[in-house]
Amino acid sequence: MKFAVGVGLCCLLSGSAVASQPVAVTANPMVSMAPATVVLNVVLEPDERNRSLIVVADSEDFYSSSEVSLDGDRAARQQRFTMRNLPPGEYVVQARVRRADNSERMAETHLLVTGF
Repeated sequence: MKFAVGVGLCCLLSGSAVASQPVAVTANPMVSMAPATVVLNVVLEPDERNRSLIVVADSEDFYSSSEVSLDGDRAARQQRFTMRNLPPGEYVVQARVRRADNSERMAETHLLVTGF
């Protein structure tokens, strides 16, 4: 229960700052039962230097990543990813925007998939 409360507080705090960040990520639902389907929503600030978006979900026993190309400030502001059949675990989800100069901007959230 401590994890879920911390996650909720983290999201409430980060939700108010989304507009000023170059990248933000949310997961829905944040707590689910395995095998879970989770939708990740990534919001990007338009920037001509944006070249790619990397989304990673990582737990102790599972790792998944996806990468999409971005067309600078013409890229869609919102990107959506669906992760299916996630096994139980505490996940760190990261969205990283790689820029033309190889620098990165990152946002992170957490989700919990419970077992049976």
